[in-house]
Amino acid sequence: MRKLCFVAVLCLLFMSIEVLGGIKANSLAILTDAAHLLTDVAAFAISMLSLWASSWEPNPRHTITRLIQETNDDVDGFFMVLVACFGTTIKMIRSILEVQMESKPREINAKQLEKGLMEIEEVLAVHELHIWAVTVGKTLFSCHVKIRPEADDAMVLNKVIDYIWREYHIGHVTIQIER
Repeated sequence: MRKLCFVAVLCLLFMSIEVLGGIKANSLAILTDAAHLLTDVAAFAISMLSLWASSWEPNPRHTITRLIQETNDDVDGFFMVLVACFGTTIKMIRSILEVQMESKPREINAKQLEKGLMEIEEVLAVHELHIWAVTVGKTLFSCHVKIRPEADDAMVLNKVIDYIWREYHIGHVTIQIER
């Protein structure tokens, strides 16, 4: 607990220095790093809270396994913090790299999306389909849609946009209608 408290105070000190330096230098990069340190401090605070809570004695209000099994096993807080920082850091780095590489978001199945578009009655073909994220949670979509000669362009466009929003919650869509 003392070590976590020391590290949190040290991070707060560095963060304060970075905020002052970032404002003085008019540097968004330094201010962003200060914000990153703030998230580290929050993680340390959560860890300290967890360690504190794990030291509570079991009682009728807080029935936990230790009460039922009558054990006094200590919780290895350092290991828990290490594991938690590692299931979140890897996920965050993966998400950042996917955005930087303009990868298709993992939660979207491009083949299923294309299949759904092909099920629209007036659609004959879909090609040049691109799905990418510009930031975590903001996905963009573009494609060419070949439609039947007698189909109404605006109606098909609305059906395609509605399908993409309804099924995938993608709001920034660029569609090129072709005959």
